[in-house]
Amino acid sequence: MTEEHRINHPERRDAWFQPNKDARGSDYGDATKEEMKELSELIDFADWAYEEDFMVLRDNLATKGYKLLRQDLITEPGRVGHYIALDKKNRVALLGLKGTSTYNDMLTDLLGKSVEHELEGPFDDEHDNKIINCHEGIYTAAMVLADDTEEIIEDLLLPRGYKLLICGHSLGAGASCLLGLLLRS
Repeated sequence: MTEEHRINHPERRDAWFQPNKDARGSDYGDATKEEMKELSELIDFADWAYEEDFMVLRDNLATKGYKLLRQDLITEPGRVGHYIALDKKNRVALLGLKGTSTYNDMLTDLLGKSVEHELEGPFDDEHDNKIINCHEGIYTAAMVLADDTEEIIEDLLLPRGYKLLICGHSLGAGASCLLGLLLRS
């Protein structure tokens, strides 16, 4: 936050930084122990996407009940490293996306032009607009990953009743959010 913003807009600062309040002052309430445990687990999954050693990643995931199926470390502009793991007991497929950590990832970040994409259907019942605007690099990474994983997800995992959990950090977080939106539509 810049000094000028802090001095000229204290009401915005105060609204953003009040405990358990959002920017509009609405109450969030306190997080439960279970919610904090789930958040901690999601942070682990995102962090593990940076792991380059297959065996270490496999062992980390096993501590949470997941079996590592695939790890893709290839990063090039417009493509993010990721892994796919399964929790057979709970029927959850985990897709962990790595964030910015290489020169090629930085090039993806620098593709900052806004691009328009038309979804096949609206995101949910409340929003009927099918046009979204996206960061070009994140959009490209999400589209490449969608092309790379769509058959596995649609032909193998979903027919067997698996839920899909997508998480990531940094560039991987943006790509995971957009990938979820693209797959859902």
